[in-house]
Amino acid sequence: MDSNKIETLKKNYENTPTSTLITEGRLADAIELPDSLKKRCIVTNVGISDFEKTVRMTASKAEDDIFHLYCIVTFSKDDKESVAIAQKIKEYIKLNPKTNLIFIDCGKSTLSTQDIDDWVTNKATSSFYTGKDNSQALQYSTYAQEVLSKWRTRIKNGHFMVYSSAYPSGDPKATSNGRGDFCNRP
Repeated sequence: MDSNKIETLKKNYENTPTSTLITEGRLADAIELPDSLKKRCIVTNVGISDFEKTVRMTASKAEDDIFHLYCIVTFSKDDKESVAIAQKIKEYIKLNPKTNLIFIDCGKSTLSTQDIDDWVTNKATSSFYTGKDNSQALQYSTYAQEVLSKWRTRIKNGHFMVYSSAYPSGDPKATSNGRGDFCNRP
């Protein structure tokens, strides 16, 4: 193993946007709606980098659709993103007090610095071995995926905030069992 080459490859993964981690980690699977709400809710998952664009598009759809609830689920890979996304949600609701959007902020369950470092190292090591030793590449890819899988489980079992026109400052939820309560319109 060439540690200098792996250190160079790490740079390719260090600034990976949260939206990529959302997809790779299948974080959408952490949000479980009751069967009675699955057809009623349209859920969009977003990270900080594409928050504004996604909110604009979703709000436009929600404006003309009286039959569905539009939920935007936000994920943050670190505490800095968590604070920023919570501020953006509150600002949006303040500027749009009659919004039909419901925000589910999962930013209380972030990746630790160690988790991020482990994911970056494993992705870089997997890249290093790709084409040289594909079984090693697959093993390190699996290690990276396990970091995201554990994050998904923490989100599923963790705390989150629900923001809406009825709860502009947020309504804390503590367990996955309470995730359906936010979809009842006031």
